[in-house]
Amino acid sequence: MKKIYLGERIKIAVLSILVFIFTLEVSARIDDRIKYDAPIFSQYSAALLRTADSEGINCNIPHAHFEKWKINRLGFRGPEISLTKEKERVRIVCLGTSETFGLYEGPGEDWVSQLLKILGENRRLEVVNASVVGLPLKKYRRYIEKYVLRLDPDVVILYINPFDYGVGTENFAKRQRGQGEVAKSNKGGWKNGLADIFSRVRILAKIKQAVKRIMPENILKWYQHRDLRKQIGVLEHNRLNGAKALDVIPPENLRSFRRDLEELIRFLLDQNIKIILSSYPVLISPENLDRYPEIFLDHRRFYIELSLQGIIDASQKFNEAIKAVAGEHKIDLVDNNAMIPKNTQYFADNVHYTDAGARLVALNVADYIRKRWLIDG
Repeated sequence: MKKIYLGERIKIAVLSILVFIFTLEVSARIDDRIKYDAPIFSQYSAALLRTADSEGINCNIPHAHFEKWKINRLGFRGPEISLTKEKERVRIVCLGTSETFGLYEGPGEDWVSQLLKILGENRRLEVVNASVVGLPLKKYRRYIEKYVLRLDPDVVILYINPFDYGVGTENFAKRQRGQGEVAKSNKGGWKNGLADIFSRVRILAKIKQAVKRIMPENILKWYQHRDLRKQIGVLEHNRLNGAKALDVIPPENLRSFRRDLEELIRFLLDQNIKIILSSYPVLISPENLDRYPEIFLDHRRFYIELSLQGIIDASQKFNEAIKAVAGEHKIDLVDNNAMIPKNTQYFADNVHYTDAGARLVALNVADYIRKRWLIDG
């Protein structure tokens, strides 16, 4: 029998591992093809759903789809609609970011889809989800001018994420200039290249989800907490330069948020569009600060200049500003932040919803629409 040397054994082992990984990757791509009609060879990720147009305005890509998310021909999530509104019909356009577009909810369970179900098949109503993930408040007006006004909306529901204004002065200025949500640490070229390669390997995400499902919850939370502490430590070192995270939101951030919100409201009112403004629900509160540490730490990664107490302060003051603006401009307000219980039955993370949470948002909005305009169904 021919003797197999150590080097040859290593080669055989490596080859076997590569064949195994290749087989898993092919299986993952076939699974995506069967479940979601995904392309076999090209990249497949949520990035396929949206882009930035020639003016740098975030928008959805018409006819795009990724897993449960599908974009119609006009660039909105949900079923196809006619560009021309039917006579006597009330067209309600919902505007927000990922909380309104939908993230963790099951197919058709985002709050806009549930709102449509709750209102029923009333021929007087049409509900459109015109939300775009990552759309900053400062760009809402131009997005509405280019993509929403052509729908001739009667009502716009504004579900604004104010946390774009919840960062320190330097990063706040960067956001206002449209330079992205969170500054990432600079990596070497080869590391970026390696990250890009891994992002194209679909089996990794499936393995990660499978591990989460089978891992005991206490071990999973321990690992998440440990990993998040490490990430936050790195972010604090790189971005705070020894300074203490803020326990109070900077006043200039609040002023900027309020100014931009009021400018958007005045613009919509000038178009003779009725407005329903929602407060912004968050899970974190003084009462449950120690209850969901891994969720709150995960949220803090994106707003490292704020402590957890600072995030609570920001949430309270942003919602106070939203309610004050609604009162001063005589805008209809649905106080979802006050009406949704702050626990994980309704929140999937600090700001996104479970199916049950999305249903509560939809019920709150539907009840208001019925009472405000005396609409049945």
